[in-house]
Amino acid sequence: MTVEDTARALMAMADRDRRIEVGSGDFSGLEDLDLSKEERRILINAARGSAEDDDVEGFGSYAPPYVPVGPNVTLMGAIRYVEDGMGKSSTPLRNDFNAWTAKVGAQGTW
Repeated sequence: MTVEDTARALMAMADRDRRIEVGSGDFSGLEDLDLSKEERRILINAARGSAEDDDVEGFGSYAPPYVPVGPNVTLMGAIRYVEDGMGKSSTPLRNDFNAWTAKVGAQGTW
């Protein structure tokens, strides 16, 4: 299990079909990646766009007065997980991930 493999999985999930597979719990297209159970949960929730109580602090309920707006909070949480895990390193993967997150951030979602 490595945060680098989680980064690779997120970038691969830019493909809609791969995202649908992961959202249903099917990781066969990512079987070469070493992902922990927790990382798989993070990826499934990001693919589904769900906001569970323990995913992103402060987004546990859709009840008033909170109204969900803006980007997929679980996708952004997954991105933060990878960024925190990779730190400030400058590697080809980190550079690719930074470019990918800039695109996702500008779009607000996949």
